[in-house]
Amino acid sequence: MSGPERVHLATNGIVLHTLCAGDPQAPLVILLHGFPDFSEGWRDYVTPLAEAGFRVLAPDQRGYNLSSKPVGVASYRIETLVEDVIGLIEGAGRERAILGGHDWGGAVAWWAAHTRPDRVEKLAVFCVPHPTVMRQAILRPGPQTLKSWYMGFFQLPGLPEWAFARAGGRPFFQQLEKGAIAPAFRGREAEYLAAWQQPGAWTGMLNWYRAARAQVGLPPEAPAKIPAPTQFYWGKREAFMIPELVDASLALCERGERIDLDGTHWLPHERATEVLPRLLAFLKS
Repeated sequence: MSGPERVHLATNGIVLHTLCAGDPQAPLVILLHGFPDFSEGWRDYVTPLAEAGFRVLAPDQRGYNLSSKPVGVASYRIETLVEDVIGLIEGAGRERAILGGHDWGGAVAWWAAHTRPDRVEKLAVFCVPHPTVMRQAILRPGPQTLKSWYMGFFQLPGLPEWAFARAGGRPFFQQLEKGAIAPAFRGREAEYLAAWQQPGAWTGMLNWYRAARAQVGLPPEAPAKIPAPTQFYWGKREAFMIPELVDASLALCERGERIDLDGTHWLPHERATEVLPRLLAFLKS
Protein backbone atom coordinates (compact mmCIF):
# COMPACT_ATOMS: atom_id res chain seq x y z
CA MET A 1 0.00 0.00 0.00
CA SER A 2 1.28 3.48 -0.89
CA GLY A 3 1.53 6.24 1.72
CA PRO A 4 -1.48 8.18 2.95
CA GLU A 5 -3.28 10.67 0.76
CA ARG A 6 -3.31 14.31 1.91
CA VAL A 7 -6.67 15.98 1.44
CA HIS A 8 -8.65 18.93 2.79
CA LEU A 9 -11.97 17.93 4.36
CA ALA A 10 -14.79 20.34 5.15
CA THR A 11 -16.34 20.01 8.60
CA ASN A 12 -18.23 22.24 11.02
CA GLY A 13 -17.68 25.34 8.90
CA ILE A 14 -13.89 24.92 8.56
CA VAL A 15 -11.45 22.83 6.52
CA LEU A 16 -9.06 20.28 8.04
CA HIS A 17 -5.95 19.09 6.23
CA THR A 18 -6.08 15.32 6.73
CA LEU A 19 -4.02 12.20 6.13
CA CYS A 20 -6.27 9.50 4.67
CA ALA A 21 -5.58 5.84 4.01
CA GLY A 22 -7.44 2.58 3.61
CA ASP A 23 -10.60 1.35 1.94
CA PRO A 24 -13.25 4.11 2.11
CA GLN A 25 -15.82 1.46 3.01
CA ALA A 26 -13.77 -0.08 5.83
CA PRO A 27 -14.45 0.61 9.54
CA LEU A 28 -13.52 4.23 10.27
CA VAL A 29 -10.69 5.22 12.63
CA ILE A 30 -9.99 8.90 13.37
CA LEU A 31 -6.67 9.75 15.02
CA LEU A 32 -6.46 13.08 16.86
CA HIS A 33 -3.11 14.67 17.71
CA GLY A 34 -2.32 16.98 20.60
CA PHE A 35 -0.12 19.99 21.37
CA PRO A 36 2.28 20.82 19.75
CA ASP A 37 1.90 17.96 17.28
CA PHE A 38 0.05 17.72 13.97
CA SER A 39 -1.27 14.98 11.72
CA GLU A 40 2.19 13.59 10.94
CA GLY A 41 2.49 12.63 14.61
CA TRP A 42 0.44 9.56 13.64
CA ARG A 43 2.66 8.59 10.69
CA ASP A 44 3.63 5.27 12.34
CA TYR A 45 -0.03 4.33 12.68
CA VAL A 46 -1.95 5.49 9.61
CA THR A 47 -0.60 3.00 7.07
CA PRO A 48 -0.43 -0.06 9.40
CA LEU A 49 -4.03 0.49 10.50
CA ALA A 50 -5.13 0.90 6.89
CA GLU A 51 -3.31 -2.28 5.91
CA ALA A 52 -5.08 -4.05 8.77
CA GLY A 53 -8.46 -3.26 7.24
CA PHE A 54 -9.47 0.19 8.50
CA ARG A 55 -10.24 3.51 6.88
CA VAL A 56 -7.99 5.99 8.71
CA LEU A 57 -8.24 9.78 8.97
CA ALA A 58 -5.62 11.79 10.84
CA PRO A 59 -6.43 15.51 10.62
CA ASP A 60 -4.46 18.57 11.52
CA GLN A 61 -6.97 19.81 14.06
CA ARG A 62 -8.26 23.38 13.87
CA GLY A 63 -5.56 25.93 14.56
CA TYR A 64 -2.78 23.58 13.48
CA ASN A 65 -0.49 23.31 10.45
CA LEU A 66 -2.47 23.45 7.19
CA SER A 67 -5.98 23.43 8.69
CA SER A 68 -8.29 26.42 9.24
CA LYS A 69 -7.36 28.74 12.09
CA PRO A 70 -10.53 30.56 13.17
CA VAL A 71 -10.00 33.84 14.98
CA GLY A 72 -10.97 34.11 18.64
CA VAL A 73 -10.66 31.93 21.72
CA ALA A 74 -14.34 30.98 21.62
CA SER A 75 -13.73 29.07 18.38
CA TYR A 76 -11.66 26.51 20.32
CA ARG A 77 -14.09 25.38 22.99
CA ILE A 78 -14.07 21.63 23.42
CA GLU A 79 -17.69 21.29 22.30
CA THR A 80 -16.71 22.88 18.99
CA LEU A 81 -13.68 20.62 18.66
CA VAL A 82 -15.95 17.61 19.12
CA GLU A 83 -18.24 18.89 16.38
CA ASP A 84 -15.22 18.99 14.04
CA VAL A 85 -14.85 15.25 14.64
CA ILE A 86 -18.56 14.58 14.19
CA GLY A 87 -18.37 16.40 10.87
CA LEU A 88 -15.53 14.14 9.74
CA ILE A 89 -17.59 11.08 10.65
CA GLU A 90 -20.59 12.37 8.72
CA GLY A 91 -18.42 13.45 5.80
CA ALA A 92 -17.14 9.88 5.55
CA GLY A 93 -20.75 8.71 5.29
CA ARG A 94 -20.74 7.01 8.68
CA GLU A 95 -22.80 7.09 11.82
CA ARG A 96 -19.94 6.10 14.14
CA ALA A 97 -16.16 5.90 14.28
CA ILE A 98 -13.35 4.55 16.43
CA LEU A 99 -11.47 7.45 18.00
CA GLY A 100 -7.83 7.54 19.03
CA GLY A 101 -6.32 10.60 20.66
CA HIS A 102 -3.09 11.78 22.24
CA ASP A 103 -2.76 14.76 24.60
CA TRP A 104 -5.36 17.37 23.55
CA GLY A 105 -6.58 14.97 20.89
CA GLY A 106 -7.27 12.53 23.70
CA ALA A 107 -9.28 15.17 25.54
CA VAL A 108 -11.42 15.71 22.44
CA ALA A 109 -11.85 11.95 22.02
CA TRP A 110 -12.88 11.57 25.69
CA TRP A 111 -15.41 14.40 25.38
CA ALA A 112 -16.85 13.03 22.15
CA ALA A 113 -17.30 9.60 23.73
CA HIS A 114 -18.96 11.13 26.79
CA THR A 115 -21.25 13.66 25.15
CA ARG A 116 -21.90 11.96 21.78
CA PRO A 117 -21.82 8.25 22.71
CA ASP A 118 -23.93 7.36 19.69
CA ARG A 119 -21.04 8.46 17.48
CA VAL A 120 -18.13 6.64 19.13
CA GLU A 121 -17.70 2.90 18.63
CA LYS A 122 -14.44 2.49 20.55
CA LEU A 123 -11.99 4.81 22.26
CA ALA A 124 -8.19 4.68 22.60
CA VAL A 125 -6.60 7.50 24.60
CA PHE A 126 -2.93 8.26 25.17
CA CYS A 127 -1.45 10.14 28.10
CA VAL A 128 -4.31 12.46 29.01
CA PRO A 129 -7.17 12.05 31.50
CA HIS A 130 -10.84 12.71 30.94
CA PRO A 131 -11.37 16.53 30.79
CA THR A 132 -13.56 16.57 33.87
CA VAL A 133 -11.01 14.57 35.87
CA MET A 134 -8.27 16.90 34.66
CA ARG A 135 -10.23 20.02 35.55
CA GLN A 136 -10.96 18.75 39.05
CA ALA A 137 -7.30 17.90 39.59
CA ILE A 138 -6.12 21.34 38.45
CA LEU A 139 -8.62 23.22 40.59
CA ARG A 140 -7.72 21.21 43.68
CA PRO A 141 -4.35 22.43 45.07
CA GLY A 142 -1.89 19.57 44.83
CA PRO A 143 0.68 17.88 42.61
CA GLN A 144 -1.32 18.20 39.37
CA THR A 145 -1.68 21.94 39.86
CA LEU A 146 2.10 22.20 40.03
CA LYS A 147 2.60 20.05 36.94
CA SER A 148 0.11 22.19 35.01
CA TRP A 149 1.80 25.54 35.71
CA TYR A 150 2.44 26.07 32.00
CA MET A 151 -1.30 26.29 31.33
CA GLY A 152 -1.36 29.54 33.27
CA PHE A 153 1.53 30.88 31.20
CA PHE A 154 -0.37 30.01 28.02
CA GLN A 155 -3.19 32.38 29.07
CA LEU A 156 -0.96 35.43 28.66
CA PRO A 157 -1.59 37.42 25.47
CA GLY A 158 1.23 37.36 22.97
CA LEU A 159 4.08 36.31 25.25
CA PRO A 160 3.74 32.52 24.72
CA GLU A 161 3.62 33.04 20.94
CA TRP A 162 6.82 35.05 21.09
CA ALA A 163 8.55 32.50 23.33
CA PHE A 164 7.69 29.56 21.10
CA ALA A 165 8.31 31.27 17.77
CA ARG A 166 11.76 32.68 18.54
CA ALA A 167 14.53 31.31 16.34
CA GLY A 168 11.87 29.72 14.17
CA GLY A 169 10.77 27.42 16.98
CA ARG A 170 14.10 25.57 17.17
CA PRO A 171 14.67 26.00 20.94
CA PHE A 172 11.17 24.64 21.60
CA PHE A 173 11.71 21.67 19.32
CA GLN A 174 14.98 20.91 21.08
CA GLN A 175 13.16 20.85 24.42
CA LEU A 176 10.50 18.60 22.91
CA GLU A 177 13.17 16.21 21.67
CA LYS A 178 14.97 16.18 25.02
CA GLY A 179 11.74 15.37 26.87
CA ALA A 180 11.08 12.22 24.82
CA ILE A 181 12.86 8.90 24.66
CA ALA A 182 15.09 8.94 21.58
CA PRO A 183 14.58 8.60 18.69
CA ALA A 184 10.95 9.76 18.93
CA PHE A 185 11.52 13.13 17.23
CA ARG A 186 14.97 12.61 15.74
CA GLY A 187 15.31 13.99 12.23
CA ARG A 188 11.89 15.64 12.31
CA GLU A 189 12.82 19.22 13.17
CA ALA A 190 12.19 20.61 9.68
CA GLU A 191 8.65 19.25 9.41
CA TYR A 192 7.67 20.44 12.88
CA LEU A 193 9.12 23.90 12.33
CA ALA A 194 7.28 24.14 9.01
CA ALA A 195 3.98 23.27 10.72
CA TRP A 196 4.55 25.75 13.55
CA GLN A 197 5.52 28.53 11.15
CA GLN A 198 2.21 28.43 9.28
CA PRO A 199 0.50 31.85 9.61
CA GLY A 200 -1.50 32.02 12.83
CA ALA A 201 -0.47 28.55 13.97
CA TRP A 202 0.92 29.42 17.40
CA THR A 203 -2.11 31.48 18.36
CA GLY A 204 -4.46 28.80 17.07
CA MET A 205 -2.63 26.08 19.00
CA LEU A 206 -2.52 28.11 22.22
CA ASN A 207 -6.19 29.06 21.94
CA TRP A 208 -7.05 25.48 22.87
CA TYR A 209 -5.64 26.17 26.33
CA ARG A 210 -7.18 29.63 26.52
CA ALA A 211 -10.62 28.27 25.70
CA ALA A 212 -10.21 25.45 28.23
CA ARG A 213 -10.06 28.01 31.04
CA ALA A 214 -13.79 28.58 30.58
CA GLN A 215 -14.74 24.90 30.33
CA VAL A 216 -17.02 23.35 32.91
CA GLY A 217 -17.95 19.84 34.02
CA LEU A 218 -20.10 17.30 32.28
CA PRO A 219 -23.27 18.65 30.66
CA PRO A 220 -26.55 17.34 32.12
CA GLU A 221 -27.30 15.18 29.09
CA ALA A 222 -24.03 13.25 29.34
CA PRO A 223 -24.38 9.55 30.28
CA ALA A 224 -23.26 8.35 33.68
CA LYS A 225 -20.44 6.38 32.09
CA ILE A 226 -18.85 6.13 28.65
CA PRO A 227 -20.39 3.08 26.96
CA ALA A 228 -17.70 2.65 24.29
CA PRO A 229 -14.95 0.11 25.10
CA THR A 230 -11.92 2.17 26.09
CA GLN A 231 -8.16 1.71 26.22
CA PHE A 232 -6.06 4.17 28.22
CA TYR A 233 -2.34 4.10 27.40
CA TRP A 234 -0.07 5.55 30.06
CA GLY A 235 3.66 6.26 30.00
CA LYS A 236 5.42 5.28 33.22
CA ARG A 237 7.70 8.31 32.81
CA GLU A 238 4.85 10.77 32.30
CA ALA A 239 5.97 14.25 33.36
CA PHE A 240 2.81 16.34 32.89
CA MET A 241 0.10 14.26 34.60
CA ILE A 242 -0.14 12.41 37.89
CA PRO A 243 -0.91 8.67 37.57
CA GLU A 244 -3.96 8.85 39.85
CA LEU A 245 -5.84 10.51 36.99
CA VAL A 246 -5.77 7.29 34.96
CA ASP A 247 -7.98 5.25 37.25
CA ALA A 248 -10.22 8.25 37.92
CA SER A 249 -10.82 8.53 34.18
CA LEU A 250 -11.42 4.82 33.71
CA ALA A 251 -14.00 5.01 36.50
CA LEU A 252 -16.09 7.01 34.03
CA CYS A 253 -16.06 4.08 31.56
CA GLU A 254 -18.30 1.05 31.46
CA ARG A 255 -15.50 -1.04 29.93
CA GLY A 256 -12.05 0.47 30.43
CA GLU A 257 -8.57 -1.02 30.20
CA ARG A 258 -5.34 0.53 31.47
CA ILE A 259 -2.13 -0.17 29.55
CA ASP A 260 1.12 0.97 31.18
CA LEU A 261 4.23 1.13 28.99
CA ASP A 262 7.74 2.42 29.53
CA GLY A 263 7.50 5.87 28.00
CA THR A 264 6.96 9.56 28.54
CA HIS A 265 4.11 11.87 27.57
CA TRP A 266 5.18 11.16 23.97
CA LEU A 267 4.39 7.46 24.31
CA PRO A 268 2.71 7.02 20.88
CA HIS A 269 5.86 8.31 19.18
CA GLU A 270 8.24 6.31 21.36
CA ARG A 271 6.51 2.95 21.55
CA ALA A 272 4.62 2.49 18.29
CA THR A 273 5.92 -1.05 17.85
CA GLU A 274 4.49 -1.97 21.27
CA VAL A 275 1.30 0.01 20.94
CA LEU A 276 0.26 -1.15 17.47
CA PRO A 277 -0.35 -4.85 18.22
CA ARG A 278 -2.30 -3.97 21.36
CA LEU A 279 -4.30 -1.33 19.54
CA LEU A 280 -5.08 -3.61 16.59
CA ALA A 281 -6.22 -6.43 18.89
CA PHE A 282 -8.52 -3.96 20.62
CA LEU A 283 -9.92 -2.51 17.40
CA LYS A 284 -10.63 -5.97 15.99
CA SER A 285 -12.16 -7.41 19.16
